[in-house]
Amino acid sequence: MSQQARHSTTNFQSQLLTTNYYLLTATYYLNTPPSIVPKSICMKPEFSPLVTILFSLITVFLFGAAVQGLVVGLRGMRHPYYTSVLYLAILGMLTWLATLLMLSNNGFFAEFEHFPPRIMLALSVPLVTILALLFYRPFGELLEHLSPAALIYLQAFRILVELVLWLLFVDGICPQQMSFEGWNFDILAGLSAPIVAWIAFGNGRQNKTLAIVWNFVGLALLLNIIGIAILSLPQIGVMSPPNRMIVYWPMIWLPGFVAPFALMLHLLSLRQLLRK
Repeated sequence: MSQQARHSTTNFQSQLLTTNYYLLTATYYLNTPPSIVPKSICMKPEFSPLVTILFSLITVFLFGAAVQGLVVGLRGMRHPYYTSVLYLAILGMLTWLATLLMLSNNGFFAEFEHFPPRIMLALSVPLVTILALLFYRPFGELLEHLSPAALIYLQAFRILVELVLWLLFVDGICPQQMSFEGWNFDILAGLSAPIVAWIAFGNGRQNKTLAIVWNFVGLALLLNIIGIAILSLPQIGVMSPPNRMIVYWPMIWLPGFVAPFALMLHLLSLRQLLRK
């Protein structure tokens, strides 16, 4: 055999070995439980159109509710810069939602080797904003013009959020512990919200004690699922299977907007009820 032929044979064998290696590697990972697969090769989950549309509509509804609340509150307090404040708030929320969408699509939050998890940034920014508003004195005046019943009625949106998480669980995307088939009982807050709002404030009633107690219970349920979601992150790994879906759009809006919105409703309602 000539030297050129031997060289071609060697190259072919090398390529064949390389191909077999990648095929064996792919076969291994395809038959390996998700919790064992290296974090760096995890693929973006395929969200169904139903989940994408439903969760996007939930987010749009909450955005609209926030704008409506600002309109009512600012008009009620006759704020001298009503239009400017309203437009600034709308621009801020839209910018934040768009930033989350772009960063998640670019894979910024999907770096599962990074600690602390980058997803905490999506949660911390709205939390800091809510706390700042909570202790901002003029914002307390705005709260006086909001219906205490409305702040509780709105929490019914959590029923749809839990439905989305359950659909994701059925699709094999959401960890069981984050659905109501696991350790997430937040749907109870959503189901009870309209009932409690009507009993506490319907027909002119002012049962503030019931509303305060319900807010604390709902707050505990919300913190429970937030804690479960954090403990299920791949970097922490206290609970399994891991929670990776939360770093991709549209679910990035859950820690970045939807969950903080539920928290904000509880805190604003409590401040309003305890202040009066």
